[in-house]
Amino acid sequence: MKAGGHLVIVGHDRRNIEEGVGGPQDPDVLYVPAMVAMQLVDEGFEIEVADTVRRPTFDGGALDTVVRARRPPDY
Repeated sequence: MKAGGHLVIVGHDRRNIEEGVGGPQDPDVLYVPAMVAMQLVDEGFEIEVADTVRRPTFDGGALDTVVRARRPPDY
């Protein structure tokens, strides 16, 4: 990724199994914001957002992981 570029990751959050509706039920294919952020930091990214957000659905709400990271301009 180019210096100064942004990366956005959005996917079902692992907490969705217990606290949300729908989505995969296998925790191995779900995201945890802190874990995604740690991996990106190890790759030289700066983390701007790493959070769990509720997405409205017809059945209630699903929980998603949202991570926004930036490659430093001097990378």
